[in-house]
This record gives sequence, structure tokens and C-alpha cells, in this order.
Amino acid sequence: WGTYTPSAKVHDYKPGDIMSNENHVYIVLGKCDDESVLLIHSSPPGVRICGTIPEGSQSSQAADLAQEVMKTNYPDWFVKYPSCSVDSSYLTQYDQFRWNTETLRDAAEIQNLNANQIMK
Repeated sequence: WGTYTPSAKVHDYKPGDIMSNENHVYIVLGKCDDESVLLIHSSPPGVRICGTIPEGSQSSQAADLAQEVMKTNYPDWFVKYPSCSVDSSYLTQYDQFRWNTETLRDAAEIQNLNANQIMK
């Protein structure tokens, strides 16, 4: 169905990638120009769209986009839980499963879209 890449060898992210470690799972929605990743996950308190923030930084394009999407489309949830960012461990401590587009066709070429295109 696809390929498995251990965390130490993950070097790129595409929409639909399933990322996991022994405690958590998330799905990549897209990558931004600054290399931050937009993702969706269910982490207490519930399902949220979030963006990764590089170590030593306060923000990223993905975190800003996640905040905009959550605030616009899920305002009640955003008011209760305004945090739309996750730390850099989401880019370093998760194994990756990527769908094989020859087995599971990507007719809309979603894997080639960036985070902004996915959110539109």
C-alpha cells in the first residue's frame, strides 16, 4: 500500500502522509514554503489543525495558516483552544507511512499540493 520510513530518515512531507510514534498519530495536510508542516491530529482536548514551529522560533507559516483556518472555520473550538502549533518534535520523532500512488491512485494529484492549496 505504501512505504514506511523510520523517523531518522524522514526528509520530506506530502499531504496524506501518516506520521506515528508509539504515543501519537497525525496526518500531514501539506508543507509550507518555510518548510513548516500543516497537520491534523487529535490531541487533548480534541481534533485540531496545527502547524509545526521550528526549534528556537515563535511562529511559522503552517502555524499561522492553522490559526487562520481554525479561527475562520471552527470559531467556537478556536475560542476554547486557541493553540494551533506543535513543536519541532513532530518533524523529528515520527515514523512516516506514505501511500503508493500507483496502488491507491492520486487522480487529483493532492500529494503535489502545498498547505495553502490544500486549505483552499
